[in-house]
Amino acid sequence: MKMSIKKDSIIICAFILMCISVFFLRWYNNSNLIAYVGILSSAALLILFPNKNKIEFQNILTIFIFIIYILINLLFTYKHDYIFDELFIRTFMPFCILFFFTKFFNDKKVLAKVKNPIFIIFNLYYLINTFIIFKQINTKGFMVRNFSTNTYYPDQIDGLFGTNGTHRLCIFYLICLYLNLLFFNDKNIVKSKISKVMFIFIMITSLYVSAFNDNRMYYLLLIIFLIPIFYKKIKLTKKIKFKKIMKVLLTATISISTIFILYNNNEKIRSFININIYENNIKKTIDKANNSRIESTQKKEERLELTKYAINNGNGYGIGKGIGSIILYGDPNLPKHFGLCETTNRIYTGGIIYLLMIIYIYSKYIYTLINSKKLSIYIYILLTLLTFSLYARIFTLFDETFLISLLYLFIAKYYETNNEIKQ
Repeated sequence: MKMSIKKDSIIICAFILMCISVFFLRWYNNSNLIAYVGILSSAALLILFPNKNKIEFQNILTIFIFIIYILINLLFTYKHDYIFDELFIRTFMPFCILFFFTKFFNDKKVLAKVKNPIFIIFNLYYLINTFIIFKQINTKGFMVRNFSTNTYYPDQIDGLFGTNGTHRLCIFYLICLYLNLLFFNDKNIVKSKISKVMFIFIMITSLYVSAFNDNRMYYLLLIIFLIPIFYKKIKLTKKIKFKKIMKVLLTATISISTIFILYNNNEKIRSFININIYENNIKKTIDKANNSRIESTQKKEERLELTKYAINNGNGYGIGKGIGSIILYGDPNLPKHFGLCETTNRIYTGGIIYLLMIIYIYSKYIYTLINSKKLSIYIYILLTLLTFSLYARIFTLFDETFLISLLYLFIAKYYETNNEIKQ
């Protein structure tokens, strides 16, 4: 019993430190505390509480093949100045965070203790962060610390996520949406209502904010992560509650009709809406969004071009230029912004095979986290990880790995609660 309490305490303390590092310290002083918390907590738990379950042969074989591939790459390539940085700091240490979630944090006792605090704290954090972001949209430089050499201001519109933190913000939006989905049918009526209100609020504000920063990929990710849920719900619903649907449609029709009638027949209301809402807010919003969209589209195209560059100039179809041959972001010998996403880094240093191996290893562990035997779920995990790797550095940066792990944990718990992944 004592050991169980101790184990739970280690897991919860490690998780709290990781949250502080990602949600505050990175903004405050660019701290990478999370990397060390991840590896030390995983090591401590493995030593104190060795895994009694047998490791699957398939997992051992996968890791063995991955190590063999690395050795072959090192043998047949010549430049490895940053080998330690790529293999240990940028591959092994982020993986420890995923390992922490799959092996330790995915524990019913631990989750029972942290579920409610996470619901309250994450939603409060979202509200505070959203307020800061709105101020950043209207007041350039508001609460922006440790400003990097990146002069593209939309990349800094992320609240407390710190310098160039829009990727993290994007994943956090998805985390909060799934977190609130978990509480939709909670026994506590207050929590259930709050979760539904927050879900709608997050949907509206996240879509709005994404028009001003470099989060246009969020629109695609939102569809990828939420459409399957609604599709499944419709499919699983045996009896559609016709009266409820009609009430919602009737309420919406009456509300919209009332607004149009007042707008068309009342000069004062029409004048107020035109001057105070349209001209001062909507028009400005559209103009800002259009300007942001032009620059953001150029950056998205840049990612694709840099990926093509990595394939064509980095022996991408082969074994790459060499694992550890470049700085994974901002190498002076490569094009500007090279390394914006995972695909460019891994393809250039180790080829497409290297990237796919890393995605496969991550997908296997996340598949274990979700605890499903359905092939469709596994394919879905692979595709979503591939999408994330085209967008961000989820296998390289500790905080992004943390957020991805947290996202899939909530996805796992949501499907588990709704019995949608078990055969």
